[in-house]
Amino acid sequence: MTEREMTIAEILKDPLIRQVMRADGVSLRQMRQLLRDAARARTAERHACAFPGMVAREKASPRPEA
Repeated sequence: MTEREMTIAEILKDPLIRQVMRADGVSLRQMRQLLRDAARARTAERHACAFPGMVAREKASPRPEA
């Protein structure tokens, strides 16, 4: 059996997660933002592992401001 990760929409609809959010005083907006931030960080981390040289160069030479 193959397991997959839940999507953000599935997480936010899950009754148990909603109950814990309610108990902790976390709004849907806060949880959605937390999950999006975590997904972005995870993607960046995977990119850094797959392309370590590129990430090092990007850090060494900052992007010009627009």
